[in-house]
Amino acid sequence: MVNDLVSIIVPVYNAEKYLEDSVRSLIAQTYTNIEIIIVDDGSSDSSLTTAKKMALLDSRIKVYKKDNGGVSSARNYGLSVALGRYIALQDADDLARKDRIEKQLLFLRENRLDLCGCALHIFGSKEKEKIYPEKDSDLKFNLIFFGRTIAGPSILFDRKSSDGLTFDESISFGEDFDFILRFAFQKGIKIGNLKEAVYLYRQHSAQATQKLKATNKKNMIQIVFKFLDSKNVQASIGDVEQHFSICKEKKRIFDNESYLMFLYQVYCFSKEYFVNKKMWGRVLCEVFPFVKKSDLSGDQSIKFNFLYSKLPLYKKVGIKLRANF
Repeated sequence: MVNDLVSIIVPVYNAEKYLEDSVRSLIAQTYTNIEIIIVDDGSSDSSLTTAKKMALLDSRIKVYKKDNGGVSSARNYGLSVALGRYIALQDADDLARKDRIEKQLLFLRENRLDLCGCALHIFGSKEKEKIYPEKDSDLKFNLIFFGRTIAGPSILFDRKSSDGLTFDESISFGEDFDFILRFAFQKGIKIGNLKEAVYLYRQHSAQATQKLKATNKKNMIQIVFKFLDSKNVQASIGDVEQHFSICKEKKRIFDNESYLMFLYQVYCFSKEYFVNKKMWGRVLCEVFPFVKKSDLSGDQSIKFNFLYSKLPLYKKVGIKLRANF
């Protein structure tokens, strides 16, 4: 394996309880050509003192302090000082298996990826493993259709492929999803997930993902709406809300014609990235039971039939029984 430098960015805010264990898990990595960039984001506890103490133990640790600006601001600061060709993230309350960087870097190179994540071993308030899709096309599909994608803190990416991309500091929750979404749909980019759980994700009541869970839906919808708008998909925020309701909550849609127009545009945009019969079969099996063809105008009926033609025959039989058209 080529021994390129990997910069591991650890944003810290009031993490005195967990920081030392997190950093020790990085010091112990089997891939040794790393720099550990700790960015203290204006902590009011002893996190900065702990970080400086850890830096005395290993010259690969670099500690920076900044005014509080949020996790995206801290990560962007880390990106601005990082020297490595590869960038990895880790949250201050999580741990890395000792072969995390070695395994992810090997997986990224062997599969000619630009960015990869991995499965999670969740511990703390509950213990389980969480597996994510492995293939590029499946992940890009899920990014648009609110499926399981990549765990943000687990990412490792090739800086040469990032085109200077940074985290959106205006987003308080879902910033990982936004970054991965924008990264993945750059031209020629390939992403994936290592199926081994080399990232140990601590679950506890104090973390942002628990405290801000109620805002997740709103932020995810806004992120996808903004992204699709940048790709010239003409849609209202209501269309994306309906899209979320179908894909994530399995609810009925309220405006068949508007939503099918939206779906048709998504098809036209996305065919460069992930269109195949299996994937659109999956979409249509989920969407079509909520649509009555009799409710559609002539123009929408044409689009409906066009999308329907992308579905394998054996899937159409089940849909006809359920969709009442």
